[in-house]
Amino acid sequence: MLEQRAMLPLDHLRGMTPGADATLAALAAGKNEVTLTTRGKLLVLVSRIAPWLIDHFAKKKIRKLFQDEITARKQTGA
Repeated sequence: MLEQRAMLPLDHLRGMTPGADATLAALAAGKNEVTLTTRGKLLVLVSRIAPWLIDHFAKKKIRKLFQDEITARKQTGA
């Protein structure tokens, strides 16, 4: 079976995780959005109030993560 060849072993007797429980409850209630962590809820709140702020920090983080690729593209002129 597919589960036996997975990189992470699956334990079907363990039950659902709290995240899966919350997701299924939200689906049953007809919600379109589920935010599981406090950090995620804070991110959603700031995103609704000041989306430009989230865009700024995301752009800054992406530029930091891919700095090598950005400089390589600038050098090749692509």
